[in-house]
Amino acid sequence: MTFTLIMKMIAATITALFTAIGGIFMPVQEKDICMIGHRGYSSRYPENTALAFEKAYENGSGGAETDVRVTSDGVYVLSHNSEVVLKDGTELEVADHTYAELTAQPLKNKKTKDDVYLCTYERYLEIMKEHDMICFIELKGEFSDEQVKEIFEIAQRTYQLDRCIL
Repeated sequence: MTFTLIMKMIAATITALFTAIGGIFMPVQEKDICMIGHRGYSSRYPENTALAFEKAYENGSGGAETDVRVTSDGVYVLSHNSEVVLKDGTELEVADHTYAELTAQPLKNKKTKDDVYLCTYERYLEIMKEHDMICFIELKGEFSDEQVKEIFEIAQRTYQLDRCIL
């Protein structure tokens, strides 16, 4: 990891921390309240999907939390659980399957009639950028130092680190 990238990551984390702490000490009437969608608008739409993130924005969220996992072929995807359930009921472990296998059919969707697919980390960041939303990103499962570095680099390249809390 380069010294410059490390310093950027530290600066982004410190900025986010001081922004959050500063909000605690401001009088209530001076605070801006920001709703954060948990895995997108997951109470009404399939969690961690592009649809859930779009609907979170449309319904007033200023940010969205998500969970990142890595597929067997190195694609960063969004899933809280270690496995995904496809439309036909098949359960697949994210870490043991390729992105193509995991997206060969839609995900099981009990909330809407929409066909939804596994969302990539990069697509999540694009949606957040399009709507100027704050990203709350949790890494799930095992990640090497190189993968963590790559996740930060993707956030910087696709959106900006100071809008992401990892």
